[in-house]
Amino acid sequence: MPVPSWNYRLLLILLVSAALRIGLAVDGGQFFFGDENRHERGVALYHALRTGDTAGIKAALMRPEHIGFTLIGAGITGLQHLTAQFTGQGDWHQPENVIFTMPLAAAWLALFSALNIGLLHAVARRAGADGNEAAWAALLMAASNTGLYFSRHFLPYDAAMSAMLAALWAGGCSRHSLATGALAGIAYHIYNGYWYLVPVVLTLHALAKDHGQPATSRLRRLLVAGTGSAVVVALPVLIGFALTGPDYWQTMVAFSGTVNQGLYAEGWSLPWEYLGHSEGLLGGAVLLAIVAAALVARRAGEAPGRLAQIGLLGVALAYVWLVLFSVGLGKFVVYARTVKPFIPFLGLAGGWALARLLAGRPQLAAAATAAICLMAALQFAPHFGRIFPAEAEVRILREFGNPKRSLAVSGSLYTPLALPVQRPELILVNAQMLYPVRSY
Repeated sequence: MPVPSWNYRLLLILLVSAALRIGLAVDGGQFFFGDENRHERGVALYHALRTGDTAGIKAALMRPEHIGFTLIGAGITGLQHLTAQFTGQGDWHQPENVIFTMPLAAAWLALFSALNIGLLHAVARRAGADGNEAAWAALLMAASNTGLYFSRHFLPYDAAMSAMLAALWAGGCSRHSLATGALAGIAYHIYNGYWYLVPVVLTLHALAKDHGQPATSRLRRLLVAGTGSAVVVALPVLIGFALTGPDYWQTMVAFSGTVNQGLYAEGWSLPWEYLGHSEGLLGGAVLLAIVAAALVARRAGEAPGRLAQIGLLGVALAYVWLVLFSVGLGKFVVYARTVKPFIPFLGLAGGWALARLLAGRPQLAAAATAAICLMAALQFAPHFGRIFPAEAEVRILREFGNPKRSLAVSGSLYTPLALPVQRPELILVNAQMLYPVRSY
């Protein structure tokens, strides 16, 4: 039996996406963001497991925040160590080899970003989409700037989204309610900032179409999926409490109060401002396509397709939860990374819209594909070859020696380099992440 053409398109999209993300990771930029230091817990856990250091294992697991990412980090470090054997830097008795091969670990972690494209395609197919709709959704996900540039860094967002998309895929079947809830709970533990995805996934699962089932089955699905989430969310907390006592709970409560680096009042506007900045012309074109397809469907007396319903409802639910806890309750501010899960939902709606508008128009479909790829290339290109402060600092140290350092702003966190100044007549300005900026 011949393989459908959309399978070839998906394979090409995945291969190109994986290559771009691996290239971006190998290009450097790791540990630019302070949050990337959490990857070190996974590194420490790997070394503790490898050497049988029970105290080290306990120390690595006693921190409640993003515990799932610590476990993933240990696995990624193991793959880094394995891959390093082929580079001549596999002897980790020399600590510098661990540092030199960090881009390898980033490349392995970046594959979660490529995996999400395949998972979105699977979600679309599970929801009843045909090959064209699913392929368009995957292409839009692959072309997203927001879906690319985080992948070079040691951050948990893409891995958490993989669990979320797996939960959406499982949620397409009424018999998988427990797995749906459990996967949503795993997404939370990988990155706690995606707490709102748990109720979003559970709601979408409860509302999923299931022909032949009574309306009461929706409540049953919600209860079973909610039980799965509750167990998975609670289990690591109970284990941590058993290992470390009340300190674990106090640390978790204190951590939940740190989501305040911004303005609560901006929770309603930041998602759209960020997506407009990050997705640019392509994002605007996708929104126009969704609106146009909805109007065409309405004129034909049709309801929006299943993908559009899931995508738009997913975005609406996520937005409501974020606004409620930022503007409404003043509990959590909204960050750019918080908005990242909007992309797959918009990709589903956009996939339906493009398939609806371009059906039976192969020349227009080819032109649209080329336009999407071109807009993606224009957004992706600046990320490659970008020099981050750490790389610039290393190059200057090698070529000129250690200069003085200065900032053009006040208030930013600053950690001096533990080396004596060798070139006092030179000053390296703003060679770090500038955060927070209080004044000039």
